[in-house]
Amino acid sequence: MKKIYFLMALTAFISACSGGDQSIDSNMVENSRTADQPEVDTNQLASIEFEETNINLGKVYEGESVSQIFKFKNTGKSPLVINTASASCGCTKPEYPRAPIAPGAEGELKVTFNSEGKVGANHKEVTVFANTDPRQTVISFDIEVIQK
Repeated sequence: MKKIYFLMALTAFISACSGGDQSIDSNMVENSRTADQPEVDTNQLASIEFEETNINLGKVYEGESVSQIFKFKNTGKSPLVINTASASCGCTKPEYPRAPIAPGAEGELKVTFNSEGKVGANHKEVTVFANTDPRQTVISFDIEVIQK
C-alpha cells in the first residue's frame, strides 16, 4: 500500500514539475527502489557523489550569514531523488533540488549559515537523505566566527 501511495505522489510531483529546465522522462522515474528495501539490487540505485564533503569557510564576523554550494553528481543508474536534507543546528539551512537528477547529471545543494551567537570554531553537518545506498550522506563545513 505504501508503494502505491509513493508512486502516486511521485507521479503527481513529476506532473507538476514538467516543463522545468531539467526535463526528465517520467519513465526514468519509475524508481520505487530505495536502499532500505533488502530485495533491491543496490547496483541499480542512484548514487550521490559530492565534489567535496567538507569545506572550510574561513572566518566571518558574528551576525553575518554565509552561503556555500556543494556540487554533486548522480553516479548511479537510476534518477536521484533527494527526500530531505537536515542540518545539525538551526543556524544552518540546506536547500536542495526537488526534481529528480538523471544518471550522470549534476546538481547543487546550497547551505546557508547564520553566525549570530556562534562565536568561535564551528563544525556543522548536513545529512542528505536520498534513494541511494547508503540512504544517508553527510556533508559538512567548518567556519570560525569572530566577535565584532
